[in-house]
Amino acid sequence: MGLGKKAYNTRIDKLLYMNMCIQRYSRRSYLQEIDFTNIFNIMKPYNKDKAAADKIRMPAILMKAVALSYDYTDETGRKPYRRLSGFLPFFPWGGSWESDKIDISLMIVRELDGEKNQTCAFTFREVEKLNIVDLSKSIYHVSTAPEDKIPEFVGLKKIARLPLPLLYLMLQLTRIPFIRALAIAPTSVSILPSDIKLGQGEHTSMFGLVKIDPQTNKGMIQWTFDHRLGMGIHFGPFLEHLKRIMDPADFLNKDIKDYLKLS
Repeated sequence: MGLGKKAYNTRIDKLLYMNMCIQRYSRRSYLQEIDFTNIFNIMKPYNKDKAAADKIRMPAILMKAVALSYDYTDETGRKPYRRLSGFLPFFPWGGSWESDKIDISLMIVRELDGEKNQTCAFTFREVEKLNIVDLSKSIYHVSTAPEDKIPEFVGLKKIARLPLPLLYLMLQLTRIPFIRALAIAPTSVSILPSDIKLGQGEHTSMFGLVKIDPQTNKGMIQWTFDHRLGMGIHFGPFLEHLKRIMDPADFLNKDIKDYLKLS
């Protein structure tokens, strides 16, 4: 894993980014309503009578949709939204970087390190290339398998046991984009069981889905991101594109058909 190419930033953009960094108001949040009717109509028949480990899971659907949106290629061959899954500069005058591959971490609540309900982030690599069915199975495995059978959790526990001053210094290094790209997924996804507002996270971009209305099948996705990744010319069209992917749910249908062909 590593940094992709340097994102194009105009001189005016760099001036605005530096001002945002110095003034500390770079965080922004957008809301987008999604109609989950078609997603449910595909999920429910597929999941019927299947064991828990084999069911399609909503976090996998959201993660794949976000990854596909980041990876969208326009008619000119460019990927205009790849920069939104990116890495921030260490210095105020530095520009942002596009992600080389689309890694997404999922916020999981499970028993870990002696705590019954421990929240932890697990990173899934190259999500744009993963089939939703396989991704769902991986999510179930990470959520239920013994923690010592998952290398990432073993490493996480070792890091958490470091002396606090050393841990602080080590985490400061993750502010350097090159190191951050190796250690931390730029995008995080969380699914919340209640209709509550979402907070801000440490990731460059954080997507959260709150409770879906059972009467209308509609739910809100909140996207909290760092404004230094781009401008309004990117953010609005990106969310519109994400909605165009999720509402008809063709991507979910395709993944299921592809999985069944191979199984």
